[in-house]
Amino acid sequence: MVLGLMGYDERSGMTEFTHAHAGISGHVGNVLGERTSIALYEQALQALVSILCSETGAERVHLTLLQNETPYMVVLAGGNERCDLNAAPLFERVAKRREPVFIDSGSPEHASLSLFSVPEVASIASFPISDRRKALAGVLTIFSAAQSWSALSEAQKGRAQELQFITERLIEARLNADRLSDYLEIATDWVWEQDQDLRLTYSSIGDLGRTQLSADNAPDGPRWDTITGRVTDPGRLAAHKETLKDPRPFRDFRYSIDTGDETVCVSIHGWPIYAPDGRFLGYRGIGRDVTEEERAKKQIAYYASHDPLTGLVNRAAFTAQLERTFCDWTEHGDPAALLLLDLDNFKTLNDTYGHSFGDAILKEVAHRLGSIVSHEATIARLGGDEFAILDPALIRRSAVTECAGAMISALNTPATIDGKQVRFGCSIGVALLPQHGADGNQLLGNADLALYAAKRAGRNRFRFFEHTMRYELEDADEQRRAMRFALPRNEISVAFRSIRSLSDDRITGAEAVLVWTPAHATPIRMRALGSPLAQADEALEIGTHFLRRAAGQLADWNRRAGVSRTLSLTLNPAQCEDPNLVANVIRIEAETGLGLDNLQLNLFAESVLRHSGELKSNLAALLAKGVTIGITEYGHQLVSPFKLLPLGISRVNLDLDALRRVDDSADAWATAKALTRFARDMGFSVCTSGYDRHADHEQLLNCGGDTYISRPIHHALDADAFTERLFSIEKQTAM
Repeated sequence: MVLGLMGYDERSGMTEFTHAHAGISGHVGNVLGERTSIALYEQALQALVSILCSETGAERVHLTLLQNETPYMVVLAGGNERCDLNAAPLFERVAKRREPVFIDSGSPEHASLSLFSVPEVASIASFPISDRRKALAGVLTIFSAAQSWSALSEAQKGRAQELQFITERLIEARLNADRLSDYLEIATDWVWEQDQDLRLTYSSIGDLGRTQLSADNAPDGPRWDTITGRVTDPGRLAAHKETLKDPRPFRDFRYSIDTGDETVCVSIHGWPIYAPDGRFLGYRGIGRDVTEEERAKKQIAYYASHDPLTGLVNRAAFTAQLERTFCDWTEHGDPAALLLLDLDNFKTLNDTYGHSFGDAILKEVAHRLGSIVSHEATIARLGGDEFAILDPALIRRSAVTECAGAMISALNTPATIDGKQVRFGCSIGVALLPQHGADGNQLLGNADLALYAAKRAGRNRFRFFEHTMRYELEDADEQRRAMRFALPRNEISVAFRSIRSLSDDRITGAEAVLVWTPAHATPIRMRALGSPLAQADEALEIGTHFLRRAAGQLADWNRRAGVSRTLSLTLNPAQCEDPNLVANVIRIEAETGLGLDNLQLNLFAESVLRHSGELKSNLAALLAKGVTIGITEYGHQLVSPFKLLPLGISRVNLDLDALRRVDDSADAWATAKALTRFARDMGFSVCTSGYDRHADHEQLLNCGGDTYISRPIHHALDADAFTERLFSIEKQTAM
């Protein structure tokens, strides 16, 4: 009798015979790889086939194995190397029908199979081999010298069925072992076992490398005693040991090991193993190196709470810290200071030099802030160029003042970025805990109000929150709501102030003043809707109405007097960035007949500082149409001539009242003279207003401007009064 293994050749349907003992290490190694456990299964299959051949008295037994319905191997017992073993047609028939096939001597199928050319084969019985899922795992064929399968004794048939069942289970076990072996080859997990004393007795990959676990020295103690590095979280490991005293399954227990070169994180799952009599035998489980996974989780958690550009905490993390600080104050009475900071010149620099340049500025700001505050402080980038500092070390107002001053000084110091020296400056709003807020949101909101006050005061300074700021905000909000009804209720009108030449006192034009008369309230006179009224939804509509009324009135005066005077009118910030501004101006010019060369449109300082692309586009188009562009707040709010020239601004208004309010300690008149001289040297035309409280007409002439407005804005005349005064002056001049 010969035992052997055969590889299946799909191209020819022929088998390649290999002797059992000589071929296992060669042919099976080529087919399955050098896997000792798998080879043992093959040997067991050979033994079963041999027993089946012996028990049934068969000449030969032929077992074809399948993987995914593809034959890949044949196990033989009996016969000799000269036998024609081409059983492919029979195999295909059994595989297709999934039921036994019996071919007896003398049957119609007998002559169709070349297998019967072998004299000692008289009948064939072929059985499908299935796994537990009823999937076809192979075909078992018995070649017998008996005339038919029925000629076998019942004992032989019973023995054959038993061996068939064992073969099915062995094939299934072999496939499972094959799959497990493949999994362990390609998976990053490993299988481990430990005994009842929790000593590591088996590891599927032997030395577990950087996890610092080794099966080789496991018998000397429990699994954790084989860890050669330092466990970074011993508390968790101690808790895990306690759970093992009452053996039960555990999943994804993680602990970290400091190897000296790096920190490695391991995840293990384990299931207790019991003997049939209930005795605890140990644990079996899987392990996994989750270092990269933990590193990725930490990175995700970091970026969830930090600004990726500057490395500072983000708004969400800062808000959470603010709430924790409030809890500390509630429990222990610990005060703190909140400083809200906004860069003064960031947008201009970012738009001029690009976003990468702006990113470099933000990084530099973060670095400078970190060098000033205490180690207890939390610094956050809330978004854009807005930063926040929460410092529990600032418990005295004087310390806060010193810290805020240091920040302004540090951020006002020039920085060299990409070879360019730039200065950005900052404004700061300060709110103190607990004086200025009952919770985090209120404290942050009050710091924002203080920041807004610092900007309005001229920037590059700081302001502490005052409760009047909240009242002003509430008043402004009430005004915005009332503004919604201003046009429908006919509450908007126009007043005028005459513009005179300093050289001959001749009236050269008129400045339009917007008058809003809310119901049951005193009229409010302003050059235009400034912040926060300009934030109302109706700001554009009111601004257009204001321009139409004023242009129509001046065009009428020019026609009646036969002169060509200029209308000076200030645009509100919303109009400046309105994409329809130019079209509206041209349409109003056509409706009223006021030539565009008789129109001077002025900007508030905040519009110039915003320096938006829409503003620049609008101004360029208006200049091309002949409109003159001016600014109302020259010398105020950091608006220097160098910011005006790129916008095409040619006329500036110097308001001595506003200038004096900015700095009471300065000599407003001397400052006005210096600013006027500088502006004229730069090529600007200067109109001075608000001088009546600070100088007489002779001093005004010595200032060297071009035009002046003598009447304060709150004394501007309505259209009828101005008409009467204007034409009265015309008559006096004519006489």
